[in-house]
Amino acid sequence: QGQAGFPEWSPSGSGVVLNGSPEGAEGNELYLYPDVARLVRGEGWPLRGEQRDRGAPIPMTGNPADNLYPAWSPNGQYIAYQSKQPDEGGRPNWGVSLLDLSTWAGPSANARPRSVRLSRQFSAYHEYKPSSSPNGFYVGLYVSQSRVVETADNRRQDIGVLRLVRGHRGRV
Repeated sequence: QGQAGFPEWSPSGSGVVLNGSPEGAEGNELYLYPDVARLVRGEGWPLRGEQRDRGAPIPMTGNPADNLYPAWSPNGQYIAYQSKQPDEGGRPNWGVSLLDLSTWAGPSANARPRSVRLSRQFSAYHEYKPSSSPNGFYVGLYVSQSRVVETADNRRQDIGVLRLVRGHRGRV
């Protein structure tokens, strides 16, 4: 029940991530269907000896923000997405975040992947609709030309590119 949108296939073609909102819920979260073929056949999917509820998606985000437009990296190590969260001044701000799947233990661990807000240097502006470069080293995005505090039209946008770097303990 509820709504769902913006599905994105995994690089392997087996899974789908999408944004959704259960009926009556505020905001959107990202959800993963890790093995769509099993789901279509009506088999559900096993998780380390357990049988997950048939058709139940795995929640990937869990914040009070709107999370939209997931974009999977070609190597499957991360999912970039648009997220509306308060900025340093407490104002709602659309920014680009990243789910780091390379350090995630998987759905059976009952934990969500680590989420990182990527675009701090643009925090005075809105950022929209991320996409991954073919080599997975960069995330492209739209950046509004008007600051968040201005009432100007945010339909005028520039293109931004962020380079992803792995640092301490392999974290992005």
